[in-house]
Amino acid sequence: MAIERVLYLLGAGFSAPLGLPVMSNFLMKSKDQFAERSSEYAFFPDVFHLVERLSKIKNVYDTDLFNIEEILSILEMESALRGEPLKQQFLDYLCAVIRHYMPTIPAPVLAQPAPSNWYEVLFRGGPAGAYALFTANLFRLRITRHRVIAAPGMRGEFSAASELTPTRYSVVTLNYDEVLEGAAQALTEWFEGEQRFVTTWDAEDADWARGPYLAKLHGSVADGRIVAPTWSKGIDQVVLPAWQLAYRLLAGATQIRIIGYSLPLADAYVKYLLKAAALDSDRLKQIDIVCLDPDGTVRRRYEDFLDFPNVRFQAGEALMYVLGAGRTGYHYDRDQDSALFQGLEFGHQQFMAT
Repeated sequence: MAIERVLYLLGAGFSAPLGLPVMSNFLMKSKDQFAERSSEYAFFPDVFHLVERLSKIKNVYDTDLFNIEEILSILEMESALRGEPLKQQFLDYLCAVIRHYMPTIPAPVLAQPAPSNWYEVLFRGGPAGAYALFTANLFRLRITRHRVIAAPGMRGEFSAASELTPTRYSVVTLNYDEVLEGAAQALTEWFEGEQRFVTTWDAEDADWARGPYLAKLHGSVADGRIVAPTWSKGIDQVVLPAWQLAYRLLAGATQIRIIGYSLPLADAYVKYLLKAAALDSDRLKQIDIVCLDPDGTVRRRYEDFLDFPNVRFQAGEALMYVLGAGRTGYHYDRDQDSALFQGLEFGHQQFMAT
């Protein structure tokens, strides 16, 4: 049986339902954050002061000084022409805001001992629980309940391990946040067995058996090594290994699913990455896009960009997509008292058909 390699390309819209800031509300959310914990973020007023200085631009040009990408792009242009790097203060600010709004993945609430339908209630816990279930599906986890244990409890009572199903998953993300890594860490803490994304390409793993792989094109708040969201964003030495991994994943994918990414006009570098990866792609069958699109402009951008026969576009919120996958998220084996979480395919097709 041929292996399906499904690549998820995630934009800011994927994480936004969890309360994480996007470019358009980043500044306002950071001001709320500072109002709550001003002593912890004592350097924020310096950032706010520089942003206020930019208001002079509005006397001459139309500009959106609530959009952090526009703000930082102007400041970076000014710094570059003065022969100066963008201040580290701004990168620290970006990381601090995203870390502040990172959600906590709630632990499953199970009676002790676990109920007979434990696999149905395991990931209930609002949106964050749904993202944990989505991550369990990416790992193709088989979670098994052990009936004879010394002490009841999730880590002692359950174990989890990835299973080599015919469909394998990997992720390329433009987000700095650790939503998926946080969910994987939560799964590791809840159940025996370690779940970790692979961030280095393995040339011997053409079928992604050792995945899921995760490539973060703009870096991560985990170590603070990020590329600022400005006009010059693209391949930086800090994130070059992630771009190389993303290239390999896009080239090897048999299906590409783009979630929460509106294909902004300024992001030409993403388009060139996709085009470059197409040079080595020989089994791509389907491209599906899920993104909010209140006025139809996102669909038109994709229609102008893509010239591929098998493309589907669904205007919708990422949370509804994640929840849809979760409702069909498991196959229960009564004999083993185990659940294999591989519901993304059925859930995906249902969502795209609505």
